Amino acid sequence: MRLRLPLTLVLLLPTPCAAQPLTFDRAIALAADGPEVRAVEREGAARAAADDGIGGTVGATQITVMPGAVVAPQDAQGFEAQINATQSWNLGDLGGASGAAARAERSALDAEARAVALRGRLEAARRWVELWALQQVAERLEARRALTARRVERQERALALGASDAPALAEARAAEAAAAERMLALEGERVEAANALAIAIGEAADPPPRASGPLPRPRLPSLAACRARIASLEALPEVALQRALAAAADARIAEASAGFAPVLSVGAQLERSASDAYVVYGILGLTFDGFGMATRSTAQAEGEAARRAADGDTAAQRARVELEGAIHEVQHARRLARLLDERLRPALEARVAQRAAQVEAGELEVFALLDAEEQRIAAEEASVRAEGARAWAEVRLWLLLAELAR
Repeated sequence: MRLRLPLTLVLLLPTPCAAQPLTFDRAIALAADGPEVRAVEREGAARAAADDGIGGTVGATQITVMPGAVVAPQDAQGFEAQINATQSWNLGDLGGASGAAARAERSALDAEARAVALRGRLEAARRWVELWALQQVAERLEARRALTARRVERQERALALGASDAPALAEARAAEAAAAERMLALEGERVEAANALAIAIGEAADPPPRASGPLPRPRLPSLAACRARIASLEALPEVALQRALAAAADARIAEASAGFAPVLSVGAQLERSASDAYVVYGILGLTFDGFGMATRSTAQAEGEAARRAADGDTAAQRARVELEGAIHEVQHARRLARLLDERLRPALEARVAQRAAQVEAGELEVFALLDAEEQRIAAEEASVRAEGARAWAEVRLWLLLAELAR
């Protein structure tokens, strides 16, 4: 015989593997040291080791050997050879310009690592709070499902006693099915949020993480003090990254220009003739760009520098909007959470208590009490979501302010 389980019971069955508890602090710590951050740091370390080999002369040492022989006239036949060695020096200090460009590029990598780490912490914080809220909402939805099951039970009993009708029972069963459907949809959201959190912290999603512990409550200065700190938004990693990229582009302009500076070559040449005579020559050469060969290279570098400078201004503008938006979001989320916790929920709880007393006294049908309880549970669900929104808004502003304080 095939056993069929109700949908609501299936939703309550344990999952094959238990979720791993993950606290908020642990989540943002893992995200700050995620694979993307480590990749940027490894690139910086590799560049530092390679950049140590940049020399000061930045010119090749050339050694030329030219063996030969006198073949005619016959009485002059014999072996001859020429050997010369030259060393070149870039007179535009190409070595210094290359070293400066390399240091500027490593500074940009350091700024990128900071920016990537902050993005990771923000994403992990948002995903953790989202998962926490979904877990709390699931508990409220289960309470609502149990309430709709009680309504069906009572409607069936009332119909059997002739105190209700079939449409009322059908409506109660539809409400129970709707509650089960919401639980199923929420389970999908919860799994998606858990997987997104696993990606944000750079760990495998099997078994999936579970938000464990209380919501974060970071200590924030007054919102007026937060607004005052917007003046220092250049310290934000995204802005600092674009400024560092612009500085590196400027350094590459100098490097490109120095690459076409005059090059001085100094050397010596030894010549042996067939008559066993040895002649030593001194070599002095100067190579310079007489036909504008540097124009294209420097033009490309200057174009990149101009674009990077514009990107820095854009990043600063976006950072200002983000900070102002974060401050406004904190204000709004706090007001909403306060409204639900201090006014709506107490009012609905008082209403439930009053209707329970009326039912006890025989002055009211039990279905009116169930309606009041369902509204109270809905308010609790809204309160949980508002608490999550408040926590995320405060954490977001807290992480941004922490970067400004560096």
